[in-house]
Amino acid sequence: MTITINRKVLIAIIIALILVGIFYLANRANLIFRRFSATILSSLEGGVVTVPQKISNLVAVSGDEQVSLAWAAPIDGGSKITAYRIYRGESSNNLDFLTAISRESFTDSAVKNGTTYYYKVAAVNIMGEGPMSDAVNALPSISGSQPISKNDNGGAVVAPAVSVPSAINSLVAVSGNNLVSLAWSAPYNGGRPISLYKIYRGTWAGGETFLTSTNSSAFTDTNLSNNTAYYYRVSAVNSVGEGSLSNRVSANPTAYNYVYNAGLPGQISNLTAIPGDGQVSLSWSATSGSAITGYKIYRRDYYGNSAYVSTVSTNSFVNYGLSNGQTYYFRVSAVNSTGEGPMSAEVGATPVASSYYYYNYNQIPGQVTGLSANPGNNQVYLSWSTPSSGSTSVSYYKIYRSTDYYGDSFYTTAGSTSFIDASVSNGTTYYYRVSAVNSVGEGSLSNRVSATPYSTYVYYPPSNPKTAPGQITNLTAQNSSGYALLSWSTPYNGGSSIQNYKIYRGTSSGNLSLLATTQFTNYTDSSVSSGKNYYYKVSAVNSYGEGILSNQASVKIPSQTYYYDDDDDDDYVYVPSYSSEYVRITSLPSSVTEGQTFSVSWQSSSHFQGCRVWFQGSNITKDSLPTNGSASFSTSGIPAGTYEVGVRCFRPYEIDSMSNYKEDDYMTNSAYNSIGKRDGKNIVVIKAYGQTSTSSINGSYSCVCNDGTVLGGALSSGVLCSNVGGVETCVSKCLPYGGWKGGTSGFTCVNY
Repeated sequence: MTITINRKVLIAIIIALILVGIFYLANRANLIFRRFSATILSSLEGGVVTVPQKISNLVAVSGDEQVSLAWAAPIDGGSKITAYRIYRGESSNNLDFLTAISRESFTDSAVKNGTTYYYKVAAVNIMGEGPMSDAVNALPSISGSQPISKNDNGGAVVAPAVSVPSAINSLVAVSGNNLVSLAWSAPYNGGRPISLYKIYRGTWAGGETFLTSTNSSAFTDTNLSNNTAYYYRVSAVNSVGEGSLSNRVSANPTAYNYVYNAGLPGQISNLTAIPGDGQVSLSWSATSGSAITGYKIYRRDYYGNSAYVSTVSTNSFVNYGLSNGQTYYFRVSAVNSTGEGPMSAEVGATPVASSYYYYNYNQIPGQVTGLSANPGNNQVYLSWSTPSSGSTSVSYYKIYRSTDYYGDSFYTTAGSTSFIDASVSNGTTYYYRVSAVNSVGEGSLSNRVSATPYSTYVYYPPSNPKTAPGQITNLTAQNSSGYALLSWSTPYNGGSSIQNYKIYRGTSSGNLSLLATTQFTNYTDSSVSSGKNYYYKVSAVNSYGEGILSNQASVKIPSQTYYYDDDDDDDYVYVPSYSSEYVRITSLPSSVTEGQTFSVSWQSSSHFQGCRVWFQGSNITKDSLPTNGSASFSTSGIPAGTYEVGVRCFRPYEIDSMSNYKEDDYMTNSAYNSIGKRDGKNIVVIKAYGQTSTSSINGSYSCVCNDGTVLGGALSSGVLCSNVGGVETCVSKCLPYGGWKGGTSGFTCVNY
């Protein structure tokens, strides 16, 4: 078969190919020339031009058939960033190029609900494409399901009337150099398509005004001033009107230091802020890079006013001269001979008066940071960093888990900074947050992370192979006032945190059955009978199983309750058991104004010989009181708050122990807390400013916390607003919610 081509057509094709070749060679030559010129120019200026650095703060927010991405521009390598390349896939190690854009935010609308998508982003300049960011993932879902209701006859389900869109509750912000990138998920549309989003911006919380509108659920705000705090809220609009404003977020743009010689300090980590009386104490971890010559401290106040504070040579600093009740925010950077490194993440603290020092000395733990989740086969491995907790160490951690991005349902506890969740299903995405708990309370929840287990993917944390815990070898059992008191030491955890201990019991040696589980290394068995021998063994349990049973310990519960005398002569005093005994506080006011005196009355069983009364507010104890009596305490100098009043009565054989120990010892030391019998109730001390209450007046108050939570309640009858310590009250209540907002709008009180 012969193909005939017209001569003119052939000439045209040849000319077109020549032109395409010339155009391609010209572009390549231009690119090579520009790269060469940039390299020469940078070399003359003492630097090196490279591809952009890795993007380190990519975030993803899922919505209804969409995923919104936001990030901050990385250091550009000495040449302006010209584009961002976005990669997407359904697993973190198998991503395909999706698109290229010129801004720092993007909404992917070509996704399906119920499928987890992974994303990476790389920055591009004249030298080429930089390294990809770490992968983030998102699970698109119906973010705002349409509400439904039954008709008046209780029958068919009908849709409600159309309305404005719901409020957005997923707004996030990422700061960069002179810019802030925003992303959010679409809310319920009110029954009509969302036509646009309105963006509001301000330089103080509550001062946001309309900035612009967009059709996308992502937006980059450019040409901002570095080291200035910006606050944002977003609303959705449909044909009915504009919905409510979203949650408020803030960001602080930061300039990069464009020095391209190696050796700039790394970013400061683990920055903590502890408030005091007119001061905030800062501390942080040392960073990488050549020899550090100093650390720069920056501060901004609640109203967004930013300032350089000082340069120090150690990794701690105390900022004096601050106003109590006002929240301050701090960032720190490291400096060496090459220049200044990137600033740390921002932390905040609210100084309080010295009489309220217990707010910060015995404080709840700080927010858990560094949470990561790694999927395995029907498992997810979690790990995080220990937060600050003042003088009170972290007791344990609470883990929250959900298959919904906004679920945050309490799941379990952990005793260390890692946990293996073996109760998961392959192919399902799980979201986690973690908080730390000490004796004061629970700290703020961590960042949210997610992981999707796979049957073909096994992840082992960088440590020794994981096993069940080791054997407990030092179990002891002893009688304590007719109960069996067990104690043991923590064994080797097998490389995975111990979740609980199993306690086995029997009335004959070697014939034991499961009695109970506990998370502690001691246990009191109150279900024993007098005159019997009991045998015990204990095992430790982690995610990999149950360890070997401990040594066997036994104890005999005597037919009579006995008490070990504390006069150090090692004798036992046997005493009869009392079938019914009681100690009751019969009269105690629910509240008292600061400076006033209150009385407490009590009654107890006739066999008790004497009682003591303790007031937590002043830590004063009154001993050698009658078994049915009363006592008075002054609240002069006691700060507003809730305090316990306790009455402990002693049996005849215990009476010598009444004044041997402080009440704190009896309450907290297991060796003493069974001495006597006790009753306790709370009393509220109300702040007074010298004004008289009027019984006919009622009122209410509210405190606004930094995360937007509003707390408060009704005032006691007759209490004037002027008698309420707003700063003290709100600082205490808002500790678990990011601290008190401060200012005149942070505390309101109304009498009526």
